[in-house]
Amino acid sequence: MLGTQYCYFACIKVSNAAAATVLEYIMPVLIIMWYCMREKRLPRGKEVFCAVFAIVGTVLIATAGDLTSLALPPEALFWGLLSAFVCALYTISPVGLILKYSEPVVVGWGMFLGSLVLMPVTLMTTFTGVVDTNTLLAFAYVVVFGTILSFVFYLGGVAYVSPSRGSIISALEPVSSVIFSFLLFSMTFGMYELTGMALIIIATVVAGIK
Repeated sequence: MLGTQYCYFACIKVSNAAAATVLEYIMPVLIIMWYCMREKRLPRGKEVFCAVFAIVGTVLIATAGDLTSLALPPEALFWGLLSAFVCALYTISPVGLILKYSEPVVVGWGMFLGSLVLMPVTLMTTFTGVVDTNTLLAFAYVVVFGTILSFVFYLGGVAYVSPSRGSIISALEPVSSVIFSFLLFSMTFGMYELTGMALIIIATVVAGIK
């Protein structure tokens, strides 16, 4: 959990949110590759289809068809690919723990241990931001909705449908961001975003077919 969150935000810091999102959603490909190597087989047609549709859909939503926004410095490429790797790792590795215990227990301990690792760094860091009500509310939102609930629901789903399917279905995240941006902020979207949404929804439906 620590690696997933840290690498993703580090990539955003040195590039932009679109690039970080696209690089992180290489994750389904890494998970499929892992299972193919472990089971000594080639990727199934449905796996390739879903992974390609999910990645292309994410690219279209994140860039609105403007691929120049993905022009990345080496540091951003490093953090983005590392984010995809650790996200794949945290998707695969805790399945056994979740089946034995529960999602809140696994997520709680993951957050606790991750905070212990970062605590010495944060204590030595001088905070220069503005602390006000809006800042605290935004921070609380990231912790509760962006971390605790999202990780609990995601890992619960992964344990139920398998990591490879779960990683593809998680590509609905950028779709939901488009929908909420329209509903809450009246933002408009063009053909590229709508096409990306359609591709991701198709990939999700196909991934759910046994």
